[in-house]
Amino acid sequence: MGGRGSRRANARRGARREPRPPKINRSPRSFRNPTPSVLFLKSANRPPELAFSIDTPSESATIAPMPYTLPRAVLLLLVSLATAQGQPPETVGADPAHQRNPVLQAVLRDGIKSGETAVSLPAPTMRDDDDAAKQRARMAEVCGSERAVDEFLRDSVTAPFILKTHDAKTPDAIIRSVDVWFVVRADLDKLDPVPLISSAEGKVVDVANMRFEQRLLTDDELKARNLSARLEGDDPHWFVHLKSRLLGRIGFEAVDEAAASRGDSSMIIAARVSPAFNAPGEREPTNHWRNLADDGPEQPFQGGVSYAKITRLHEPPGALFVELHAAFAEPEAWFRGAPILRSKFSLVAQDQIRRLRRELLKERAE
Repeated sequence: MGGRGSRRANARRGARREPRPPKINRSPRSFRNPTPSVLFLKSANRPPELAFSIDTPSESATIAPMPYTLPRAVLLLLVSLATAQGQPPETVGADPAHQRNPVLQAVLRDGIKSGETAVSLPAPTMRDDDDAAKQRARMAEVCGSERAVDEFLRDSVTAPFILKTHDAKTPDAIIRSVDVWFVVRADLDKLDPVPLISSAEGKVVDVANMRFEQRLLTDDELKARNLSARLEGDDPHWFVHLKSRLLGRIGFEAVDEAAASRGDSSMIIAARVSPAFNAPGEREPTNHWRNLADDGPEQPFQGGVSYAKITRLHEPPGALFVELHAAFAEPEAWFRGAPILRSKFSLVAQDQIRRLRRELLKERAE
């Protein structure tokens, strides 16, 4: 009975197994692994989409498949709540055009602090003086491989995006940080934040059981706090009052101070919850939150910081690299530390990036 077949079987049992390549995952759920894994997600009615996840005890990252198009509700959620707790960022110095952006300078210099814990936003992934090879190398670092970069650059509504999150716990809050990267096709010279600001005036966005509405503060409201806004010119600077309901349980209001700056190959929009509106009990609007379930009293809302940078890529022509970096302090009392709100980030990002891409695709076709 000790034939050739049994000898081969014994040899196989005694041989050291080589690690298997990542499996093809045919469900749209995110994949968790200690090291980056690339997989293709398939369904009956949509083409394969690249996705991968990275997970360590303190940091998780997900690239989710995305079909729609600058991220309107992503900015409403993340810019207004305002990643990774990175090294102190270089002076925004590498890109002189953006040194004149006062909100960006404040965001990168100060980050966000809760108690004794401080979290800094990273410096931009792309620098304005990068050549095509350097841009490609930076994308490979973000995506994990050259193959992933090719998928990341696909001219498709469903091209992948990258989302990374990080949490830093404090006694009274959790600082939630998020980084998002994706690519769209558009003409950078035609992107103007002012019409976007104006068109969002009074709009209501409902997504993932969350509701956001915003309006620009009036001159009288700003003068009462010795502030001013400017929407004309190359460097607009404005204040937005945001009202939100989260999952039917938490209501908050905040005033964002935002500013935009433009270079030859990029544009940055930076925002932070303005400390000028922190004082509770003062005339409206103020930065505060309350528990809607028990109609609780207003509590101070620290808010967060964020910025989005849009960079023109050398290759492929017409492609823009969008990166969003944000951090906000989620009070412990909101969800008792559970990652309920964080779990919505990918859904919101996917929905809004696909909307943006579809809108830009429609504009290209006109």
